[in-house]
Amino acid sequence: MKNFISFFILILFFYSCAENNNIVVNEVSIKAQVVKIDSANTFMWPKMLIGDVLYAYSGDYYVSTLTKNEWKKAEDVFKIGHGHNEFNNMVISKSEKGELLILNRPTIGEKFLSLVKVPDADSIAAIKDESKWKKIDLKQLPAFWNMGDNFCVMNDSSIIIPGAPAEDMAHALSVIDYKNFKITPLDYWPDDASKPDDWQKCRRYAERTTIFGDFKGNYLYTNGWGPLAFIFRVEGQKVNIESALSPCTFTKTTPTKRLSSCVDSERIYMLIRDSNEKGVKFEEYDMDDPYFFGNTIEVYDWNGVKQHVIHLDQYGQNILLSEDGKTLFLLPLMSNNIQDPIIYSYDLSAIK
Repeated sequence: MKNFISFFILILFFYSCAENNNIVVNEVSIKAQVVKIDSANTFMWPKMLIGDVLYAYSGDYYVSTLTKNEWKKAEDVFKIGHGHNEFNNMVISKSEKGELLILNRPTIGEKFLSLVKVPDADSIAAIKDESKWKKIDLKQLPAFWNMGDNFCVMNDSSIIIPGAPAEDMAHALSVIDYKNFKITPLDYWPDDASKPDDWQKCRRYAERTTIFGDFKGNYLYTNGWGPLAFIFRVEGQKVNIESALSPCTFTKTTPTKRLSSCVDSERIYMLIRDSNEKGVKFEEYDMDDPYFFGNTIEVYDWNGVKQHVIHLDQYGQNILLSEDGKTLFLLPLMSNNIQDPIIYSYDLSAIK
């Protein structure tokens, strides 16, 4: 019964957020280039780019090179298991220095196992050199409810992550200092008209949440249950919301939905579902006939000012950005025809 109630509250939350009506500065349409992929990669989920090295998930984490023209056959490097240099449940991120960070976690509500740093993560040869992996044991940290889709590197000793210590659930975000083995829950705990208990509320605002950063102290919070998104900074335990990109207003219908986001040090890109493949704009979200694809990109600066709206000629569910900011990758992820290409690339040179 508790799980059913939680799910029902999450559905209500999905309907509760309305899009931000920022002024559009520039509007442009661009055409896709089909990325040639190796057939072995068909059922992998691309997650992150470091240089031109793509990290893709399919139980294990696979690595390969991705360019605007081709995704080469991926190699299985980071394996699930209980052997030497194997992992239990991986969440990945990257540092400003180009390191890959792998958070090795158990099931929800238990203690983290370790954090592994892999240097020179833009080189497949360097990645595979396990002698250079640095493992930090985290088992002395208290049990933690980590329900988000990622974590974000703050500096050389700390990460910010969705969730809260199991003994103090009244928080949606926390900072983990992995050098001093300390968890600091942050004070982001928004007012909620439905009055859920702490467990339900933590789940609502931490589950399916992603955090991105610009390595300048600005962070983007996005929540997968609805359009809720904002830019914030951290001062001690305080979360200072600098710009609400999609504030929560508790309306009954949500005609648009943010599907995915990616960032670089200058801009924020958000994939929006606002029409179907026939170009018909949605007036509300239809739970009986949901549509999980989008082709509109909203582009913001880190002050929260909307700069561009990009109309793509293909529909997808996820986006990635090349490290030089010149290429956007659109990932359909699901297709009725497995022969369809699973990645499109877009040249962003028209976006000034």
